[in-house]
Amino acid sequence: VHGGLRRAARLSLETPISLAEVLALNERPYHGDYTICVDDRQPNNPAHVGKQCKRLTGVNKFCRWANLRYVDDPCDFDHPPQLDPTHEAQYSLEELPKTSAKYEEVLAQFRTTFNGSSTVHSIRRIWNEVLNDQFERRKEFQNKKHGTDGGELELWHGTKCNILADVYKNGLRCPSDYAPSPKCPVSGGKGLSTSLCDNRCPHCTTPHKWKNCHMFGLGIYLADRSGKSHRYVTCPRVLDPAPPEKHTGTVYHMIRCRVHLGNPYLIDGHLTREDAAHDHFLPFPLDEDKLNRMGWASEECFTGHESYFVNGLGVEAKPGKSVINSEYICFTPWQVLPLYEVVYTLGRKCSPKLLKIL
Repeated sequence: VHGGLRRAARLSLETPISLAEVLALNERPYHGDYTICVDDRQPNNPAHVGKQCKRLTGVNKFCRWANLRYVDDPCDFDHPPQLDPTHEAQYSLEELPKTSAKYEEVLAQFRTTFNGSSTVHSIRRIWNEVLNDQFERRKEFQNKKHGTDGGELELWHGTKCNILADVYKNGLRCPSDYAPSPKCPVSGGKGLSTSLCDNRCPHCTTPHKWKNCHMFGLGIYLADRSGKSHRYVTCPRVLDPAPPEKHTGTVYHMIRCRVHLGNPYLIDGHLTREDAAHDHFLPFPLDEDKLNRMGWASEECFTGHESYFVNGLGVEAKPGKSVINSEYICFTPWQVLPLYEVVYTLGRKCSPKLLKIL
């Protein structure tokens, strides 16, 4: 810990070193004034099998390495489901009255940033006490870490409509680095690009490769424009197979989230290649080999981050290397709290059959 922040570096050695050399490194002064802790990562250590991961009982109650296999050494400790804070969590959906101030506020935020015409049929408040508590703890931790009470926004998130129940119960989770197997009873058959399972799943073992996805890493993506998040709303409900107007029988769900960014790392420029940051599973700084920076950022801002803020470049954006509209990426699930569900269809008209169902 230096300057209130935890500093760490990982190195891969070309040749092994002995235990005596490791112990000597721990005693050697660093810059003449400090000592540093040097340890062996020991991937696939059989002594770890059967032991619970200490990250699940720490401040975050979350292990980022539990669903990684390839972009970094996976965590080989056990991650019992009962240690997950949301293991027995429950959620409820409460429809907001259309005459309420909050309904009007969310509706205005949705309409003013949506591209094209749409009809909002309902806005539902999502309540999950466990997720709310985890969000508040994470917020308090980040505020103490940075000595400030800021960085909180309400943002949009679009996802697959067939996993909304899982999102409302367990929260938005960081993607894994392996693809779902069709044989997997948890992740298979949902049209996902990354598996929902942890790295002990015997089915989901194929590495996830870049396919015009996860441009800035394996994080939780959010936007301040509903039109941008709509692009990622997939697997909608098709209630009327033959509506009188195009799209009027297809129902979409978008999530309005409370987000605590902490100290976001600014990305203002173009990636040097399309997959340059795809494998980032934490908010690592982007050096000149990965980013042609357009804006300014001080060296002091390159550490202690929990999220990315990617500045939209508008007409100057390059396909696959930068974005037109701004986006936000978080790398800890408790930074994001689902607040409201907006149920909508495209177009101004809606089939009578669909109106009855909604």
